[in-house]
Amino acid sequence: MPRLSNCKIEVRFDQETFDQINRITNACGLSRSEFIRNAVMGNAACIAPEVPGGVSVPPLTLDRYLTLVQHVHRALSGSVSKSTAELCVAITVQSIYKS
Repeated sequence: MPRLSNCKIEVRFDQETFDQINRITNACGLSRSEFIRNAVMGNAACIAPEVPGGVSVPPLTLDRYLTLVQHVHRALSGSVSKSTAELCVAITVQSIYKS
């Protein structure tokens, strides 16, 4: 019988990326390690929840999240900081995925 063992991998992020990961994982209700494992394995960052009416919300990936932040920032013509736009997206995502 093969012997199973867990391997440890250490990953380092700059502070800005680490803060982004924290905001995304908080919004999605995931642990950082689970989020990073999903990203490395190519899985969706969040499981697509069901919303009222039986329509499923597409999974949120890091790429999609950052695109949403950029879209909000541009839609507001840069009148708010990127961190404020990111906070708006995080709150909205949390509301959608926690419903």
